[in-house]
Amino acid sequence: MQLKCFLASSKGTALVAFLLVLATVTSKSSLTMKVQAAQRDVDSYHSYAQFVNTADAVEDYDFPDFSDQISGVECAIAYSDGKFDTSIPDSFSQQLENLDANSKLCDSTIKNLNDQYKEKVRQQNMINDLKRRGAAGRLRIPARGISVAIFNSDSQAVCDARDSACSIHLRGQHVIGDHSNQEFRALPRVQVGDTVYIDTVSGQQVYKVVDRFKGCNTGYDLIYRDSNQSAMNKYANSICLYTCDGPGGYNVHIVYAVRVS
Repeated sequence: MQLKCFLASSKGTALVAFLLVLATVTSKSSLTMKVQAAQRDVDSYHSYAQFVNTADAVEDYDFPDFSDQISGVECAIAYSDGKFDTSIPDSFSQQLENLDANSKLCDSTIKNLNDQYKEKVRQQNMINDLKRRGAAGRLRIPARGISVAIFNSDSQAVCDARDSACSIHLRGQHVIGDHSNQEFRALPRVQVGDTVYIDTVSGQQVYKVVDRFKGCNTGYDLIYRDSNQSAMNKYANSICLYTCDGPGGYNVHIVYAVRVS
């Protein structure tokens, strides 16, 4: 009752009017802040796109069509520059609803550009390094922090060198080996399902780990530890990775990965 009487008074009426004006100003301010934030995202997109487009490592970069998002933000900016009398017109409600989504899409697109640019730079640097060193490729298992250049050689000197693994074909099986105190130190932690990449000058090969077990290196074959049976050619279209399990080099950890692309 007291509240109703208060609102009926002249002071109450003035307060209501003040609150309506305040709400309108707040609405304008909120919209302006959203528009400004979206504009910053669009400006960042344009700046980064220009930077990536002129980078030597990504001359053939294919940019996404961002025109719809930019036009939506520009429409919001044009409206925010106008005069607000009492409220935001209904005709603009859809643009306002899409503004946050457009701004987030700007952020997402910029992140994707950044990630893809970094990947292209990594690939270009890798290719330059392979050519310089005469390596056949680079084997990577990101989940275990493994990254090593591979050479088509069975030389002990190649295996002993830093960032260098031997890649050979043994009994018809592609085998890659390195020391357990070097880049293959994490090979025993590789799990079934891990992704293995081999980057070469001509492209990338992708493998999935399908098996892991302990075996023995006889010098001319890799065999199961609990038998004398060969552990070679277990899987079609696969690579066999191995490293020492203890001193001497006879006991080894073996990992099989099958190519998926």
